[in-house]
Amino acid sequence: MTAQVIGRMLLMLGGTVGGLFAAGELRARHRFLAAMERAAGYMRGEIGDLGTPLPVLLERLSGDAASGFFFRLVAEGETGMREVSWRTAAETAREKYRLCEADVQALLLLGEGLGQYGLEDQLRRLLAAERELAHRVAAAEENRQRYAKILRFGGFAAGAVAALLI
Repeated sequence: MTAQVIGRMLLMLGGTVGGLFAAGELRARHRFLAAMERAAGYMRGEIGDLGTPLPVLLERLSGDAASGFFFRLVAEGETGMREVSWRTAAETAREKYRLCEADVQALLLLGEGLGQYGLEDQLRRLLAAERELAHRVAAAEENRQRYAKILRFGGFAAGAVAALLI
């Protein structure tokens, strides 16, 4: 009898934790995209106003909230294959933060043409990427607000149903 009660409580706890974990993934996606939006604005200011070279800029950004993304670029940037490194970092971020295809495309837009074109073209591309990332941040926030409560309650409910069925 006691073992059954403990087992049911553990099932309910497991379902609740699973729901909380899923809601936390939505929050992490939103935080990452917001950090990338801020990084785009920072990059635009550094390149446009100060003329900071791209390797130095990426090194500075590797200490930001989105540090894993930029740290990977700094580490792989030595090879001269920055476009491939940027794509790899975007794919890694997709897996880590459960990004959708539009999020990944916004990240790729951010890296497109950096250090390869003239100043005005780079600034125009960075502004476009910053705007697209702002749209993605808004969409992630809407998703988070819409689904976080459902996921938390759904996890608890799934655990409760499993406990009742046993």
